[in-house]
Amino acid sequence: MSNRIGELATDDAPPHATGFRTLDAEIVLESLPTEGRFPDWLEGSLVRNGPGKFEAGNDLFNHHFDGFAMLHRFGFRNGQVSYRNRYLRSRSFEYATQKGRMGYPVFATRLDPDRLERVSEQLRKGDTPDVNASVALARIAGQHVALTDGSTLPMAYDLETLETRGPLVWSDRLQDQDCAGNPIENWFHRATTAHCHVAPAAGDIINYFTQPGAPGRATAYNFFRIPLGTRRREPIGLLTTGQAAFVHAFCVTQRRIVFPENPLRSDPSVLLDGGSWAESLHWHKAVPMIFHVLDQASGNLLRRFEVRPSYIMHTINAYDDGDTVVLDVAAYDMAITSPSYI
Repeated sequence: MSNRIGELATDDAPPHATGFRTLDAEIVLESLPTEGRFPDWLEGSLVRNGPGKFEAGNDLFNHHFDGFAMLHRFGFRNGQVSYRNRYLRSRSFEYATQKGRMGYPVFATRLDPDRLERVSEQLRKGDTPDVNASVALARIAGQHVALTDGSTLPMAYDLETLETRGPLVWSDRLQDQDCAGNPIENWFHRATTAHCHVAPAAGDIINYFTQPGAPGRATAYNFFRIPLGTRRREPIGLLTTGQAAFVHAFCVTQRRIVFPENPLRSDPSVLLDGGSWAESLHWHKAVPMIFHVLDQASGNLLRRFEVRPSYIMHTINAYDDGDTVVLDVAAYDMAITSPSYI
């Protein structure tokens, strides 16, 4: 974006700026006025997730992904609908509320060196990293959780009150290994996607994380499943890569995983120099989009297709038609989030 989000939210801003205005109020409405009538049998909750606050004191955020997570719940019962909203009490949200400034790394806004060093020291001591889970929602290990690309940890919340319960910490060997069994450190540096999938057959959740490379080990996309009702990730398989792509969504069919490795790649040296994740991304215009097709049961790579350079932000649908895989995706000629082109 050419303008900072906090500067967009003004009276003379373009119409889309409304989506970047901070919502400070947290409210509870027992009954909303409605037109028509909901069916008597409709009972349950509709929860939405997304950023609701785009600054920390005088620190203005640079991107929609940087905003603090807010949950919105619509409750349906006896033909009536209620509403409440509440911010997730992430560590970064609490810091911003108490200190009036940005205190933890986000997607596209740099953290000053002193504050970045403080966070790095916390992680070196083994502290659980901050989870500003502002993207999606799921149900894992019997808990309702919010998810983000920025952390492999889901953030649990109470479905009725939206009260934050805290990070759901995994109980599995992938905390200190990759899917090939290699021991690793700094698992909190992994990138992932909030858009996990529920496998059509068993109801297991399928997702991936990127494990940064190390001496003697290439950077790899690690695919895993979470058996229904557990907080245990089980390895499916992995793909190695020379430079990790920013993959926000992938596809799962009845039998396969289709991973769209795009030309929007991350340069880790930018992150090591204190740059934001967005600043590390570069669009490689001569690199094709690569579709990797994996067998969901074994993790084996079945096929690899190269198509024109393009970007997929979100997937829509995917299914098997015999030996053919059919994908419905929103594809673009390039990723507009990229700050530079190579």
